[in-house]
Amino acid sequence: DRIAVMQHGRIVEQGAAEDVLNRPRADYTRALLAAVPSLTPGHKRDFSAAPVVVAVKGLNKSFGGGSGWFGGAARRVDALAGVSFDVRRGETVGIVGESGSGKTTVARCIIRLLDADSGEILIDGSNIVGLSQRALRPVRKRLQMVFQDPFGSLNPRRTVGQLISEGPIVHGVAVASAQARTLALLELVGLERRAAERYPHEFSGGQRQRIGLARALALEPEILVADEPVSALDVSVQ
Repeated sequence: DRIAVMQHGRIVEQGAAEDVLNRPRADYTRALLAAVPSLTPGHKRDFSAAPVVVAVKGLNKSFGGGSGWFGGAARRVDALAGVSFDVRRGETVGIVGESGSGKTTVARCIIRLLDADSGEILIDGSNIVGLSQRALRPVRKRLQMVFQDPFGSLNPRRTVGQLISEGPIVHGVAVASAQARTLALLELVGLERRAAERYPHEFSGGQRQRIGLARALALEPEILVADEPVSALDVSVQ
């Protein structure tokens, strides 16, 4: 097998896969290979004394059921069955499992894009399950999500600058301050400032994922729910 390595629209190195992977000649190829994360766990930090900011208790969510086609019973799928876990301030908790195991459903229930059938989602001790949309509004600023799909999660009719700044503006941040923060966030995620004037369809999937990250960070949330947030990004920038 052969490998061709591209950078900025041109091939910088190509050859047998074994040679390119084991004896790379181009600086860019070496940088890519060096960026591959190690599977060795990092230093373990102790969060046992930190306050719990998210507590999920006995969360249940099912889809389907009721009447199906031709009067038959529709198949019921239990997406979540008694899910419970805590996240402490400063801590990162990863949820792993095969496709269809319920990871995205958990994430969407936590931020209330889906309503759980039963259970509790406690944010700093307050249960947000069952809160009205009006009552949820103050919570939204503290709780943001990076979506798995970088294509469907961005409004194609709004510029990137509008997408990132609209959240802070809705929550009372001055327009000028929100716009300045937007430009800084674009640089933070590795995009040029002029990207603010363009629309989502003008970007690749990886670039859209960066826009989604910037949008989620714009409100400086206390809790960030990330659904495969770096899956669309090149390994050198993940």
